[in-house]
Amino acid sequence: MHGSLKQRFPSLTIPQRVAAVMRKKIQILTGDSLATGMNLFSYIFQAIIMGTVFLNMPPSTSAYFSRGGVLFLGIAAAFKSEATAQTFAGISILALSIYTGYNIPKPTMIGVLRWITYINPLAYGFEAILTNEFRTLQGRCDALVPQGPGYENITLANQFCAVVGAQPGEDFVDGSNLGIIIAFGVGFTFLMLIFAEYNTSTVLNTSVTMSKRGTKRTKKVSSPSSAGAGDVERGASGSAAGLISDRKPNASNEKTTASQPPANPDVFTWRNVRYSVPIKGEDDRFLLSDVSGYVAPGRLTAVYSGVVTGDMLVNGQALPADFQSQTGYVQQMDTHVPALTVFVFSVEKCLQICGLEEYADAAVGSLSVEHRKRTTIAVELAAKPKLLLFLDEPTSGLDSQSAWAIVSFLRSLADQGQAILCTIHQPSAELFRVFDRMLLLKKGGKTVYFGDLGDNATTMIDYFESNGARRCDSSENPAEYMLDVIGAGATATSAQDWDAIWRGSSEAARTQDEIDAYYAEGRNRPAVTADLQCEFATPWLYQVKELFIREASSYWRDPTYLIAAKIALNVLAGLFVGFTFYQSKDTQQGTQNKLFAIFMITIISVPSASQLMVPFVKTRSIYEIRIRERPSRMYSWTALLTARLVEIPWTILGSTLMFLCWFWTVRFPNDRAGYTFFMLGVVFPIYYTSIGHAVASIAPTAEIGVLLFSFLFSFVITFNGVLQPFRQLGWWKWMYRLSPYTYLVKGLLGQAIGRQEINCSPVEFVSVTGLTCGEYLNPFMSRAGGYLANPDANSACQFCSTRTTDQFLEGNFNIFYDHRWRNVGLMFVFCAFND
Repeated sequence: MHGSLKQRFPSLTIPQRVAAVMRKKIQILTGDSLATGMNLFSYIFQAIIMGTVFLNMPPSTSAYFSRGGVLFLGIAAAFKSEATAQTFAGISILALSIYTGYNIPKPTMIGVLRWITYINPLAYGFEAILTNEFRTLQGRCDALVPQGPGYENITLANQFCAVVGAQPGEDFVDGSNLGIIIAFGVGFTFLMLIFAEYNTSTVLNTSVTMSKRGTKRTKKVSSPSSAGAGDVERGASGSAAGLISDRKPNASNEKTTASQPPANPDVFTWRNVRYSVPIKGEDDRFLLSDVSGYVAPGRLTAVYSGVVTGDMLVNGQALPADFQSQTGYVQQMDTHVPALTVFVFSVEKCLQICGLEEYADAAVGSLSVEHRKRTTIAVELAAKPKLLLFLDEPTSGLDSQSAWAIVSFLRSLADQGQAILCTIHQPSAELFRVFDRMLLLKKGGKTVYFGDLGDNATTMIDYFESNGARRCDSSENPAEYMLDVIGAGATATSAQDWDAIWRGSSEAARTQDEIDAYYAEGRNRPAVTADLQCEFATPWLYQVKELFIREASSYWRDPTYLIAAKIALNVLAGLFVGFTFYQSKDTQQGTQNKLFAIFMITIISVPSASQLMVPFVKTRSIYEIRIRERPSRMYSWTALLTARLVEIPWTILGSTLMFLCWFWTVRFPNDRAGYTFFMLGVVFPIYYTSIGHAVASIAPTAEIGVLLFSFLFSFVITFNGVLQPFRQLGWWKWMYRLSPYTYLVKGLLGQAIGRQEINCSPVEFVSVTGLTCGEYLNPFMSRAGGYLANPDANSACQFCSTRTTDQFLEGNFNIFYDHRWRNVGLMFVFCAFND
C-alpha cells in the first residue's frame, strides 16, 4: 500500500498527503452544503424528537423497556447506508442492531450466531451506556402482584414484583467497554484504508464492448472503393466515410443520398441576443451581449467560449411552437441507459450515417467514449431535426484520434445538408480547419468575430491582422492565436477592444445585411409550422408501454442490481432474522422475540428503498439532463413514473423469498401464513417502493434521497408503538396514528401472534406465600389477567403475569387481532398517497 502511494505522489510525504486529502474532503463538504446541512440537521432534529418521545421517563420498572429503546435508536442512527453497497450495509445494520442484547437477550440467542455479540462494537457501546443508565437506578415496581381492591392491607411479604430480576420482599429492581470500542474504531479504520487502496474503480472498468449474445454484427462497407473505409482517422465508416475529404455536397452519390439527412432550406438566425444570469451580491453577469449570427444549411459553425440562447427566428419569422422537437441537442455528457443496445436508441439509417452498424447490438454502457458520442448524435438524428443540430463541446474528453473522427463525421453531415452549430473548446489546428464559420465570444458574451474561417482559417487571421493584431506564424495553431490576440488565454492580455472593433467593422455590417437578406427571403415563404398538434407525439399509453419495455430490459440486463443486490438482500435478511429468532417459544420472552422478529424484518425497507433510488435518479437524469426528452415533449413525466412500476414485481419476488426464509424459521403458526405473506410479501414492498420513489422524486441526488429517506424512516419506526409502547407515547400519540408502520406492524403482529396462549418459562414465574394460590390470586387474575401454574399449592405460588398474546399486545402496544384487515386497507391508502 505504501509503495503504490509513493509511486503516485513521489514528492509528498504521508502527512502531506493526508493533509491534502483532508483539505479536499473539507472542500467537498462545504461545496455540497445541501447534503452536509441535511446530515447535520437530521442528527440534531432526530435527537430532539427522541428526547421528547422518551422525556421524563418515570424511575420505575414500567420504563425499563423504553430506556433500552431510546439507546438502541441513538446508536443505530449513527449509521448511513451507501447506495452502492446497500445489501452489505443492510445486513450489517441488522446484525449490529439485533445483537446488542436489546432485541434479543443473550440467553435466548442460538449458539451458532451468538458470536456476533462478541465482535459487535455496538454491543459494547450499548452495554456501556445501558450500564451507566441503570447503575444507580432503583426502579419502583409498577407491577406488584397482587394489588387493588381486596388487597389493601397486605404487606410486601405477601406481594411480589412481576418483573424478571425482582427479589422477594422488595418493591424495587436494581438496575470498562470504552477501550474495546476504541479498538474496534482503529481496526475498522485500518480495514477501510486497505479496501480504499486496493478496491479502486479502475479494477472494475473494462474496455470490452459487450453485445447481446449471438447478435454481434459485422462492419458493413457500402462498396470496396469507399474512401476511408476502416480508417478511424478519416472518420465514420460506411456511406459517410467518403464525404470527409470533400467539403461540398455530392448529389450524384447514390449511397450518400440514401442515408443522408433530409435537405433543409430553412435558416436559423439570432440578432441582438442578450442573456444574463443573476449573481448573489453582484451585478447580473452577461453571457451574451448583443450577439447576432446565423446557421445556414450545409454549414458547420463553431461557437467559441459561449452558449447560444435567447430570442431567435427561423426564416425571419417566429419559432414554431415545437421548436425543441424540430432541433437536435447533443449534450456534452453522453447520458444513456447503459444496459440498452445502440439499436434501441436509433434506426438503421442513422446507424449507417453515424458509423454504428458494427455496434448496433452492443450495450451503450460498454462503448468507447467516441462511440457513445456517435450514439448520442444518432439519437438526435433519429428524431429528424429539420431546423438545426446543436452540439455542446462534442470533442471534450476525447483523445485526438476520436475527436478527429467526431468532427469529420459532423463535417460529412453538414455536407449532406444538415445545419450544425456546436461549441468547441481549444481545438487542434486540424480540427479547426474542418469548420466553415465561427462565432467567437469574449468574456461578458461580447462578439469578437463572426464569419467564414477560410482555408486554414486565413479569412479569420486576415481579419485580426488587418485590425492591428500581430502576425500569425505559419506553424501556429489558429485557435490558440486568436485566443492570444484577444487576451482570452491563461496569461494573455490585449490592449485593443475587439468587441468595439467588431461592431465598427465591415464584417459586422455584412453579417447584418446577410441576416436581413435571410429575413426577406424567408418571409416570402410560409412560416415553419409545428409538426406536433398536441403536447406529445404519441398517446400516453403508448409512452408507458415503450418506457416499460425500456425499463424492463434495463433491469433484466443488470444482474448485479437484481440478484447481487435486491434478491440477495431479501434472502440474507430473511435467513438472518429468521435464525436469530429461531423457533421462538410461547413464553413471555418468546412472544417478545416474535415481536422483534417482525419489527426487525420491516427494517429491511430502508436499504431496499435506498437501492431503488440510484436507478431512479439515473433514469430521471436521462429525462431531465438530455434536453431531447423533456422540453421536446418526447414523453410525459407521469408516463415515466408509471413505467417505473417495473420495480414492483422484483420487490415482491424479493419479499416473497424473504418471507419463505423467515416465517417458518421463527416458528409462526401455519394458519397465520396467508395473511402474513399478503401483508409482508405484497403490501409491504408496494409501500416502500412507492415511498422510495416519492422521496427520490424530490431529492436532487441519490445521496440526498437516502439521507432524506433515512431521516423520515426514523420517525416511522419511532412512532409505531414498538420501541416506545403506545401507553407511554404521551403527547406523541398523534404521530403514532399518522405513521404507516403503525398499521403495518399492528397488522403483522396482531395476525401472527394474536389469539394465542403464553406459557411462562421457569424464570418468568414469580413466587409468593399465602393461602392456597388460587384462593389468594383469583380475584386479582380476574381483573388483571395472568395465570397460575399451581393453583392448589399452599406456598410458592407460580404466577405468570400474562396468559394470552392478546393481553400482551393490547395492554402494551395497542395491537388488536380484529383490526388486521383494517390495517391492510390503511396501508393501501398510504401507498396511494405516495403515488
